[in-house]
Amino acid sequence: MSESPCPFLVSLFDGYYDPKEDATFLVLEFCHFGALDNLIEKKGAPEEDVEHDDDDDDFGDDDFG
Repeated sequence: MSESPCPFLVSLFDGYYDPKEDATFLVLEFCHFGALDNLIEKKGAPEEDVEHDDDDDDFGDDDFG
């Protein structure tokens, strides 16, 4: 696995499927400050204007089935 150029992304180390549990498990990098939703709950969401252009995406109409 290659290193991500972005320090804000959590690394995925491994994943597997357990047919007995019918579940998929992911092995992720440990996040010292906890889950993002917990951090936002404690500190609040950052106040930042984010512009989104619906026509400017990298996904085609058929990318998600």
